[in-house]
Amino acid sequence: MHYENLILQTMQSLAIFLNMSDNIEKGEPFQQEVLKRRRHVIGTDNHPIIGSIMNNMGVMYERKKDFRKAAEYYRNGLKIKEETNAPLKAFIISETNVARSLLESGQTEEAIVLLENSFKRLDDFPSLFSDAKSLLWEAMGNAFIKVNNFEEAAESFKKAIEY
Repeated sequence: MHYENLILQTMQSLAIFLNMSDNIEKGEPFQQEVLKRRRHVIGTDNHPIIGSIMNNMGVMYERKKDFRKAAEYYRNGLKIKEETNAPLKAFIISETNVARSLLESGQTEEAIVLLENSFKRLDDFPSLFSDAKSLLWEAMGNAFIKVNNFEEAAESFKKAIEY
């Protein structure tokens, strides 16, 4: 069991590296295998690790420009994280990814509402999660660009840099 977890962590790292370095055709089989084997080891999809893997699958499909499939994986990952009380930071990252996929598919209003809810979740942690706040502000800036509110977009991007 210990070696299986180590192998899966290594495979996940390799998949992420390959996908982020534009070798998606090489990274995708590793990503698919990690999901399959983690499901087998854990025995259920209802686990934060599976939620994170779903998020990584979404990233992979986003890089392939398949935004519909990316949104599907992001939403599945977010749902799993909600149901399993995943750490707040992991939850915020998934919400931001769902919002980004909504923006790509023209669902700007829904994306803005989701981002605003994410900011509310972080209100109780003013000095923590600066990287998550930066991600949120960047996504919000992109949302404002979609609705031609360039002044608010600029303010959001400035806040992203501040964090």
